[in-house]
Amino acid sequence: MEDIAAIKVNRKYDLSAPKGVNGRNSENTRIKEYLNWEPDTALRVGMEKNLRLDLRPIPGSRARRRRVVRESFAVGKF
Repeated sequence: MEDIAAIKVNRKYDLSAPKGVNGRNSENTRIKEYLNWEPDTALRVGMEKNLRLDLRPIPGSRARRRRVVRESFAVGKF
């Protein structure tokens, strides 16, 4: 996401915190095998579309926070 949004996030990991689910990845082998289905959108393309949706102003609101976030991205990239 950092690459898509052209930003760098400073992370600070708390290794003593609960781990939660070990993985949230989609493993599609069985669905492909049984239903002959596979995602038709690449992960990166889906993430780019999602980011564009997240940055849209909310109709009827001032969307102050969103404008500030939007200005920190490379505007021409999207």
